[in-house]
Amino acid sequence: MHAPVADLHVYVLILDQTHALDLSGPVQVLGAVRELGIAEVALSYVGVSPDANLYQGLSVNALAALPERVPPGAKVLVPGAKWAEGVYRDPDSRRAQAWLRDAAGCEGVEIIAVCSGAFLLAEAGLLDGRRCTTHHTLLGELDRRYPHTRVQADRLFVRDGPITTSAGVSSGIDTTLDVVRRAFGEAAAAMVAQDLAMYIRRTAMDPQHSDLLDRHNHLNPAVHRVQNLLLERPEAKWRMDALASEVNLSPRQLTRLFKRHTGISVKAYHTLVRLERARVLLCHSELSVERIAEAVGFAYPQNFRREWRRQYRQTPTQWRTAAKSRE
Repeated sequence: MHAPVADLHVYVLILDQTHALDLSGPVQVLGAVRELGIAEVALSYVGVSPDANLYQGLSVNALAALPERVPPGAKVLVPGAKWAEGVYRDPDSRRAQAWLRDAAGCEGVEIIAVCSGAFLLAEAGLLDGRRCTTHHTLLGELDRRYPHTRVQADRLFVRDGPITTSAGVSSGIDTTLDVVRRAFGEAAAAMVAQDLAMYIRRTAMDPQHSDLLDRHNHLNPAVHRVQNLLLERPEAKWRMDALASEVNLSPRQLTRLFKRHTGISVKAYHTLVRLERARVLLCHSELSVERIAEAVGFAYPQNFRREWRRQYRQTPTQWRTAAKSRE
């Protein structure tokens, strides 16, 4: 029996000192596409030599040789390596850069770098004149070393033509989910995000530091439970007594604990969650602003517009226009 023809072919470039999560996160996303029966994804793990040692100490063996030509429409994934002053300037990296330049010239090929992988692309000259990003601690270094690039701060990922760069570690998952969305549709990306227990799928327009995620940085299980309820059903008209009963607290106790551990009120957090869901709908749907306001639980569109402007300093329509222009 012949193997099914792949709907998407992805070449994963693995070099010495590659970060394990930069590699495994995107690969897990692509594997889920296949496991969920959405599409057939072929993953080819390639390198300049058959073996590579990841930064975390894991050895990867039996890597395929760099192909002479990448087929039309394929993706090339470049996970980042541990940052060091001389990173990507060794002979193996130079060979990888030459291959990436050739791959970039193939029809319909997209190259996707995670975290410090942007530096490998920059060394290859692939970011000259392009908008790009990397881990927030390395943005200044990328800009200093490669003045012909157009470094974008506070972005999860940036797609400029056939080249995509992303911020640190977990943003590689968001970037790959966007690949899935563009290849197989919004519903497919949502299915994969749900399978990976990602309750919020971030977009290219989202900042690297998420206020919403930062407010999960505590260890109180009751507050986490309430946060998850709000995330799961942001459109619901949650009453404080109903939320409190879910965690066996009085409304007064919940109010006090929530503010102590998150820094804001339950109501303010609920608004953040609704705006986060609206952000995804603005970017990835054609729903009107009025329908989006209703879908995320605002009683009136004007209330939604007011909260959006307060948070993002522009109207929802202005934000949507900017997001679409960067697609």
